[in-house]
Amino acid sequence: MPVKKTFASQKSRSAAGTGGVFDFTALVDSIRQVHAHCAAQANRAVNVSLTLRNWVIGWYVREYEQQGSDRAKYGEALVDRLAERLGATGLDDLTARYLRLCRQFAAVYPAIWRSVTAKSGQALIPSPSKDELAKFLHARHLEMGAMPETS
Repeated sequence: MPVKKTFASQKSRSAAGTGGVFDFTALVDSIRQVHAHCAAQANRAVNVSLTLRNWVIGWYVREYEQQGSDRAKYGEALVDRLAERLGATGLDDLTARYLRLCRQFAAVYPAIWRSVTAKSGQALIPSPSKDELAKFLHARHLEMGAMPETS
């Protein structure tokens, strides 16, 4: 969203006719507008990031349930065990209920990865696989230092 070009300070400058001198009220209004604009951008970025995080978490859980080495042994208890283990690492907000919601989110929106790769600006792969998406997102998280390397 572009910043409006008619800030309060510009109105005051033209009203004052002094070429750059503006009053205190105009200063407050200008700072308030910049703050509101930047806060809105930050909120949108956080929302996108959390949505992607939740989808990827759900995708990881689904993939593990379908292909994990102990899938038959644990079944539904997997989510409970996972939440417990994540909680022990300090991720207390990733409860079993939350993980189930993430898993459901990934199941309901299986094609979200197309939007992610299309909007990411990465090499435009005509039809990336889910594995390619996981590698892409994992690499981005590693670049940001948000996800440890897995073996």
